[in-house]
Amino acid sequence: MNTIATCDLLEGEIPAKYWINQNKLHHSKEYIAALCMLGSTPGNPVLKRNLRKMTDIVRQYNDLQHAGINHTQSPKLQQKDITKSLEPLSKKIPDELTEPLINLISTTEVLASIELLPNGVAAGSDGIPYELFKTLTACHAAAVKAKNPGFDIVNVLTEVFNDIETYGI
Repeated sequence: MNTIATCDLLEGEIPAKYWINQNKLHHSKEYIAALCMLGSTPGNPVLKRNLRKMTDIVRQYNDLQHAGINHTQSPKLQQKDITKSLEPLSKKIPDELTEPLINLISTTEVLASIELLPNGVAAGSDGIPYELFKTLTACHAAAVKAKNPGFDIVNVLTEVFNDIETYGI
């Protein structure tokens, strides 16, 4: 007698290991059989089936994607596509709006930005809560009133922002 038929006769609808495995939802196991090597032509692709080589190919594709390089087009064709995509965007910023962008950031702008920061929200990506900037600003204002030297966070941030604006990161 067949083993499966015997198990059905013996265990039937008893919730045993056999019954659970028979009635479990099985997901199809799809896998990638091969990957095309970088630089191979579409008409004659070079396929790799080795798992390590396939992992290297995926890593290369990922690195190219993060670098903004399209591996399927030549740089000339890629530049042509970018130019063609940007052609309809002919709007320009008026001169009166570009002048403030040329100027460096002032301490007044930094102070106004600190005052507008919300309280009681999660810290930003740097992990510094907004309340710290407000507290340091208040401590500096109190120190100036008492005619004591104090740490001026507004001046430091202004210098940092302008340095980045001038020289980049």
